Amino acid sequence: MVFFLAMLVLPACNDKPTDVLGPIVPGTDSVTVITSIDVDILPAEAAAVQRRPIINNTYFLFGAATDAEARLFVEPTEFPAIGTSEQIDVVSSELEFIPQTYAYGDTASKDIVVRGYELTKAWSALITWDSVFTADGSSSHYDVGSQPIVDFTGTISTTDSIVRVPVSPSVVERWLSDGQDTNLRKNIFGMALLAPNGRTVRQYRNLSGTNQVFRLRVVYKHRDSTTNDTIAVRSAVSSLVNTTAPAEQDLVIRGGHMRYTTFDVDLTSLPTNAVIVGATLSVTIDESKSQAGNLGYDEIVQMRYEPDSTTSPYFTSTRITSDKRYVYAGAAPFMQQILRRGGKGQLQLRPTDVNELWRTNRITLYNRQASPDVRPKLTIVYAIPLVMP
Repeated sequence: MVFFLAMLVLPACNDKPTDVLGPIVPGTDSVTVITSIDVDILPAEAAAVQRRPIINNTYFLFGAATDAEARLFVEPTEFPAIGTSEQIDVVSSELEFIPQTYAYGDTASKDIVVRGYELTKAWSALITWDSVFTADGSSSHYDVGSQPIVDFTGTISTTDSIVRVPVSPSVVERWLSDGQDTNLRKNIFGMALLAPNGRTVRQYRNLSGTNQVFRLRVVYKHRDSTTNDTIAVRSAVSSLVNTTAPAEQDLVIRGGHMRYTTFDVDLTSLPTNAVIVGATLSVTIDESKSQAGNLGYDEIVQMRYEPDSTTSPYFTSTRITSDKRYVYAGAAPFMQQILRRGGKGQLQLRPTDVNELWRTNRITLYNRQASPDVRPKLTIVYAIPLVMP
């Protein structure tokens, strides 16, 4: 019965809470509609941030734009037994970047700029931007005063093409040689890759199924031979994304560097015996403060409610509308859960699916100070059970 009633189309209303229907629900006296425009059931809102490790994913972001930057830590994880530096010469070594369609920033640009430094100390699979970089973007994990082992500027031709980025052959030769010795292998930490003066953050492919395609391609020859051989060295790849913090009043949803929006919900003004039979949350994108990549704004945004640390979260998703809104028409179960837990809770609007880790669109929502037609709006439909004589 609850889900049937949630499908009723009830007109919005700017008056005080009013009985809009008679006893059409068996066992109830009336059905009442309230909105956050008239009743303070959305008393607070805020922007929040969450750093998440992005390690060995299918895709990664790399590059730089005005308000976003994506760097990489790349560490070889296998060392084929091809010989030591006394036995082989590395002729060339290249990282194979495979660009995808998504781009943010100067989306017309086809440039790719890569500068790399050898890492000088160990790093964890759990690293995030703020665990290895300071506020000014510097890091103790490498020395920018040292000779770069990667210094490349090139052009992307098409999606899924291969852009080969040269890596210092002498450094790669040392890695392959030291990798044969378990004691020396402990001192191989890989490289940090940056995009100085970049204008675009782009998505690249790392894995195709379980096979790594972002790999270090090494051409070498044995010193007692004139024939070149080629190997592909797999690596651990950590994607490190940072974005500019929004203004204090801005409500932002953004992937890569996870930014999300929270809304406090207060249903304590409802009668204690109220039963929520319908609820809708609607938010609108403020395009003057937003920026999408070349594939448009996030098609899907998740609404999430976490009752406490011991209870599994409730979540649902909705698609963007033609007028740049996200409308969660099935919010009644969320409101009922909040009501039964004392009437106060918090909703989160978060990037999800491909937008969570592999895109970084900046979506800014109108806040509660905006005009009523675009500000966040929560509509509640509730019934009061009939008091039997």
